[in-house]
Amino acid sequence: MRCFRAITLPLLMSLALVTPLAAQVKGGGGGGDETTVFEEHDPVMNAAIAEAQAGLPRFLAEVLNADGESQGRGTVKVAFQTFPVDHGDEIIWVRDISQRAGGQFTGFLNNAPVNLGDWREGSQVQFSYEMIQDWSLTSPAGRLWGNYTTRVIADLPGNGYLWDYLEPAPLPPGW
Repeated sequence: MRCFRAITLPLLMSLALVTPLAAQVKGGGGGGDETTVFEEHDPVMNAAIAEAQAGLPRFLAEVLNADGESQGRGTVKVAFQTFPVDHGDEIIWVRDISQRAGGQFTGFLNNAPVNLGDWREGSQVQFSYEMIQDWSLTSPAGRLWGNYTTRVIADLPGNGYLWDYLEPAPLPPGW
């Protein structure tokens, strides 16, 4: 089972110009932000993740400077193994990403996790390229490109409002 994060509506509205929609589990646990649970082999969600990962090299080339720093541009959604109890992966947005030697990345959690031990919103995390499940980039109009997993969630009953924050096409023009 995989847990995807979603920003609550008031927070989403206040952050729409600077952060991606964090996506995925209704109800969730004690973390605060809404989440939506998908089974590990969900074909629609897995197709969205594959599409996001296909565009990841271009996204990283666009947002990382020569020093490997995003400088606040763009965010990525990363799959972390839950702990201390294994509940599968919790997939959560990470901001202020930096690419380090050996292909590792660091960043800061952009949401309050549900099943990631003592980690909190703002906790610094380390992850590999392979752990990245999605990406987000804000358009000049303040809407969001990428967010492939959020697009799947937006199609679920009661989540249509999420489309108001997304660019109609997931890729910027010319990509």
